Amino acid sequence: MKSRTARRLVPASSERKAAALKDRARAGEPDCGRLLDLICLAVIVAAGIAIYWRSLHGPFLFDDADLFEARNAVRLQDWHVILTGPRPLLILSYVLNHRLWGFDPFYFRVVSLFLHIVNTIILWRIVRLICDSPGLDGWLNAGARKLIVVFAPLLFLTTPVQTESVAYISSRSEVLAATFYLLGLLVFLSSWREKRPWAAAAAIAILYGCALGSKQHTVTLPVAILLADYFFLAGGDWRQLKRNWRTYAVVGALMLAGGSFVAVEVMNVPSAGFHLKDVTWKSYLLTQFRMYFLYLKLLAAPFGLNADYDIQPSRTIFEHGSWLALAGILSLAGAAVWLRKRFVLASFGVLFFFLNLLPTSSFYPLLDYAAERRLYLPCIGFFLAAMALALEWKKPARAMAWALSGVVLVYSIGAYSRSLVWSDSLALWLDTAQKSPRKWRVYTWLGFEYTKRNRFAEATAAYQKAAELVSHDSTDYAEVLSSLGSTYNNRKMYAEAIQQYQTALKISPNIPVLWTNLALAEIRLNRMDEGWHHLQRAIQINPLAWEPHLARGNLFFQMGRYDDAIKDYQRVLDLVPGHPDALQNLQAARTMKRHAAGG
Repeated sequence: MKSRTARRLVPASSERKAAALKDRARAGEPDCGRLLDLICLAVIVAAGIAIYWRSLHGPFLFDDADLFEARNAVRLQDWHVILTGPRPLLILSYVLNHRLWGFDPFYFRVVSLFLHIVNTIILWRIVRLICDSPGLDGWLNAGARKLIVVFAPLLFLTTPVQTESVAYISSRSEVLAATFYLLGLLVFLSSWREKRPWAAAAAIAILYGCALGSKQHTVTLPVAILLADYFFLAGGDWRQLKRNWRTYAVVGALMLAGGSFVAVEVMNVPSAGFHLKDVTWKSYLLTQFRMYFLYLKLLAAPFGLNADYDIQPSRTIFEHGSWLALAGILSLAGAAVWLRKRFVLASFGVLFFFLNLLPTSSFYPLLDYAAERRLYLPCIGFFLAAMALALEWKKPARAMAWALSGVVLVYSIGAYSRSLVWSDSLALWLDTAQKSPRKWRVYTWLGFEYTKRNRFAEATAAYQKAAELVSHDSTDYAEVLSSLGSTYNNRKMYAEAIQQYQTALKISPNIPVLWTNLALAEIRLNRMDEGWHHLQRAIQINPLAWEPHLARGNLFFQMGRYDDAIKDYQRVLDLVPGHPDALQNLQAARTMKRHAAGG
């Protein structure tokens, strides 16, 4: 029997591939070549389209609406804002979508699905290289290798946990960043690393920069490369890592720069950072210990998926079992390190899983304690580890293939069903309200969806529920009351609307939109003096707010004061170039002015 030291003395790359082919031929595995590759590609593409086709026809959801707001950089194509923002490549992909097909959500979703299928194909190539690597030499027979190569990418493609990343347009950041991340891993594991080491290092550096320009959590790529090198190329021998010093020199320097870039950018994100009022770094960290096991549960049994999890924070290590979760994390990570030479692929998978959750699940606070989209890359580690451990049972390859096929089928059905929920905004928030009935934010979105459908009584009930649940000392309460007031306005219940706006203004007195809505409700109740006064107040508070100018222009238009209306509409366009309502109303005002003048 060969010693472990002898096993690490591997032949060169070309000889190693030839040896692997001979071994598989002796084991009775024919080299089907391109035909087998084409079959695998066809299955991946067909499965991806079959699962997500129906969801492609859904509307914009949740934060997707930000894409076509009047001041959004995608609509305005403000290149300074785009290129200096935290995710320039992501925004550029949205701009390209807009230029080619406008704001049609179908094509936005097509691009996300295309990227998801591409990522699966890249992962398929990575897994093939891993299975033929020196680190797994002698560990995998032909049947086990084929199972991992075929089913690891299919599990990644079909797991229902991926539906949020694929069907939710604003989660394209996860999918696009993963494309560059996986390409970087692929280049490192490919023959380029040996044949053109400097070109490979440069390519990896460029891909790393592109990944960071899509989403900052991909800062971990250099560490993932180091893990892949240690486990699969160096055969568990740290001394062999120096062979790839060019890659580490280039990418390491870029990681320092990238880390600085990420640190600067994330400090200015409103939904993340140490400035968050209700989420401290300590409570976030303690709660995240539990979230690792929530994520493991979702990957192992992806049922009860939720667009907005209602997580009770742990404010001490003993609250909600955080200490037990921490012990579990240390045990899993410790076992992966301790048994790294006995369970090579499983240990890599566990460490890859933890590594890619670390940026979003550590001490840096994010507004949401848990989100399924954060599992897009970590799930790769989970599936590799799970398959490696399953193969330790030494079950017949045919039985394992049938079992894994059953899992893929169940996953596919679950992903298809979940993608249908993500294709209907009202169904999404009804589902979320059922699973998170004590979370106020869910009911604001439910009210918003009812309002879009002119179901104002149901919208009122949803906003009332949100008002009951939200803290009455927060600005969030003012926003909920503002929305509740708007539903009363839509129902012509102007006195009730005024009451909600007035209460909201006691909490947030410097919000121009609140004063504008109050003014409109007062004018509709024929309280003209108060209404015009409050409309002027909105403009005084923030002269750069476009909403009061648009509202006043509409009032002037209804009164036949077309010159004044034209001035207000023009002011809106000065503030927000290309504002669609202002453009349309400006043209109508000019037309009416000509008719009034007998032109």
